[in-house]
Amino acid sequence: LDSSIFVVAAETGAPLILSHSRGNPQVMKDYTDYPTGIIDGVAVELRERIDAALSVGCQAYQLILDPGLGFAKTPEQDLQIVKSFANLCSSPLLTDGLPRLPWLVGPSRKSFIGKLADEPLAKNRVPGTIAVVTALKERGMDIVRVHDSKPVCQALKVVDALCE
Repeated sequence: LDSSIFVVAAETGAPLILSHSRGNPQVMKDYTDYPTGIIDGVAVELRERIDAALSVGCQAYQLILDPGLGFAKTPEQDLQIVKSFANLCSSPLLTDGLPRLPWLVGPSRKSFIGKLADEPLAKNRVPGTIAVVTALKERGMDIVRVHDSKPVCQALKVVDALCE
């Protein structure tokens, strides 16, 4: 939430994760309207962050994109991002004039998984998280952030072996 992080990354050469979100944690649930659709809305706003980072001297190789599942999005919008993740990754807004940037996603135990699986307890959403991670991997995700790394790692090893 602090734009000075762009300058810090530029000065140090550190990787910089550009996560999509709106507002702050207290009000972000009020910012879920995307008139052009969730995929285009996220792409436009991520491109703004990319341009802000580049404008202060960050290099494209430092940047990692994150669609921000659960941040200023409804469960339905989170599901749409997962289903259309390949389209988001290949959006001209995020590819024109840039090398392919890596994507990080943090789907772990999210409320949209609970809604789909009818599971109110976040700690019981590991199987759903694995399903989402697998779908995202197939659609272009490079890096995943999860709570339950051991079962997710096992699932990704199997997916990798199956898709060789």
